[in-house]
Amino acid sequence: MVGVGLITPAVAEPLRLEMVVRQGLKRQSSIKAKKFELQGAQAGVRAAQNLFALQLNGTLDLSDDLVTIPNPLEMGRRTGIETQRYGAELGLSQALKWGTVLGFGIRQNQIQTTNPFRNCVPGIISEQCYESTLSLRLNQALLRGRSAQANTSELTSARQELRLKQLQIHLESKREIQTIASLYLQVSLAEAQLTLEKEQLALLEKQIKDAKERVKLGVLAPSEIFSLTANEAQKKQSLARARGQANEARQLLSQKVAQDIQEVAYPTDWFNQARISEALAYPIKRSWTESIESKVLKLMTAQLKSRLLPLEDAQRAKLDLGLVWSQSGLGEALSDALKALPDNESRFYGISLSYTQTLSGRAEAQSAQLKAQIQAQQASELKLHEDLQQRWSKLRQQLKLKQELLELSNEAVIAMQKSAQASEERFKAGRSTLFEVLDQQNRTFATQTQGVAIKHEIAQTLIEIWALNDELLQRFGLEIQVGKPVGKQVGRNE
Repeated sequence: MVGVGLITPAVAEPLRLEMVVRQGLKRQSSIKAKKFELQGAQAGVRAAQNLFALQLNGTLDLSDDLVTIPNPLEMGRRTGIETQRYGAELGLSQALKWGTVLGFGIRQNQIQTTNPFRNCVPGIISEQCYESTLSLRLNQALLRGRSAQANTSELTSARQELRLKQLQIHLESKREIQTIASLYLQVSLAEAQLTLEKEQLALLEKQIKDAKERVKLGVLAPSEIFSLTANEAQKKQSLARARGQANEARQLLSQKVAQDIQEVAYPTDWFNQARISEALAYPIKRSWTESIESKVLKLMTAQLKSRLLPLEDAQRAKLDLGLVWSQSGLGEALSDALKALPDNESRFYGISLSYTQTLSGRAEAQSAQLKAQIQAQQASELKLHEDLQQRWSKLRQQLKLKQELLELSNEAVIAMQKSAQASEERFKAGRSTLFEVLDQQNRTFATQTQGVAIKHEIAQTLIEIWALNDELLQRFGLEIQVGKPVGKQVGRNE
């Protein structure tokens, strides 16, 4: 069985985001599907390993022959002779990667015949006898089938497939984490915007209440309240839209992680300078050969090369050498046949040489097709490295720009808040209109909303950078554990 689990190290209480990612990752059907594919790959490795395992073979056979011969006692007539043979054989065989097959077998035959001239033991005529045979065989491929790389290509391909499935689980986990984190950030952004809308509406309601008191005191014209109430209606509409967006984002996240998400924590620590500086400290020009995507493409190319080896080997002529040694013993009883096995006169030595030339060009055509696929795959590797470098350069520039915008936004928010406060003080002193106060508050609110959006864009960019660098699992305190190794050189998680 294969276990794909999430090992969570003993750390302090994680952020809400990490909790959602950890719980949601366990429920993703795509990862479960990859787990079953991994089990199939492990079974494939075991099946390929059996190609070079010691094989135990057993056979049972029965033959019944009827022939007619001239009857020496009655001229012109023929006599039917029936011979029944019951046989059992037990053998061992071992295939080696150099195209060598070693075999050992022991065979027992029981022979019953109506042949009056059949004698199991010289001088003794019997209708029934036993035959025991020991044999040793060696078959050696001299041309086709002699390449160790071609003969082990199926095992090599199976191991590559297993490693590929392990990497695909990591790759799928990375994609799912990125999706869950992005949905989480959408919920966080929607709730932050909803909070700002509520604060803005509460401020307007307080201002309307104060304005009504001023109207009663006669220090404010009743018409001034109209702009406040109109603005309040707009804010209520904005609040309803923000609430709907928050509910929709929360529903998408809940569906993704298969659990009810009521509220999320605002990830304020994601926007600190240390995180941003750490990401910007990565080299501008980077090597992407160790990325998971690159390793997957390399393994796929290596698999094609493994499949190519037997096709190239199949284009060669087949020349096989066979050596056989056997020794037999006959007797009226089974014990007599076994005792007769050491008889030097019953030994047999054989040698054979066979040559086969395949005239079909199918293997050559398939080989040419695979070579074209290998070249295309290698071109894809180069293209992937270029794409990864372009993505990194783009994300790096985006992060630098958003960092600068966030600093400017923070300064703008402070300035706008001071300006709004000053505008309200001027209004209270009668040197400004209520319309100017509302305009300044709306501008302050817009600046705050923009700042919140920039912060979440920074968090989203960091997610994409970590995904590009294969750091998402580490960042969220997770580790993928992929079963037990099968066969040598296939169990390490790089």
